[in-house]
Amino acid sequence: MTSSVCADEWDAGDVYTCNVTHPELLFPTQVTLQKTPAHDARAPSLYVLPPPPEQVSLRESVTVTCLVTDFNPQDVLVRWLRNGEPLDPVRYVTFPPVPANQGAPGGAYVTYSALRVASEEWGAGNVFTCLVGHERLPMRLAQKSVDRNSGKAAAVNVSLVLADSAAACY
Repeated sequence: MTSSVCADEWDAGDVYTCNVTHPELLFPTQVTLQKTPAHDARAPSLYVLPPPPEQVSLRESVTVTCLVTDFNPQDVLVRWLRNGEPLDPVRYVTFPPVPANQGAPGGAYVTYSALRVASEEWGAGNVFTCLVGHERLPMRLAQKSVDRNSGKAAAVNVSLVLADSAAACY
């Protein structure tokens, strides 16, 4: 069973409780969920790295990397676009955020996402964009792009479409 909650209520720290009873359970199960407040909340820094020249020279698939650093809380969304169109998530892997300084409580987090691209796709000059969502970013989104010609990441304007699930409750 799933349930939807409003983003405003979740962000406000409202508490949600799920009670489960089933004939095969000896006892009912109860789970309570609440957004953990972030101490020292901060927006992530975003870096998009082109594939290394050694990998490109093999003329096989290459890896474009999105490095997301210094953010708190750890909840973050990473998606990839090619020429402005969303890519299927099976084409990339995004690793769970980990503390940037192991053992430092309440500190910053870091994660990265690796996108596999066919050599021909990279060589054709397609633009690959890493889109990052985080509550501390302006408009909650940031993106950076890279292509074969630039070889360098470039900041790109963000166009924002809010989904109904992120809208305020009425």
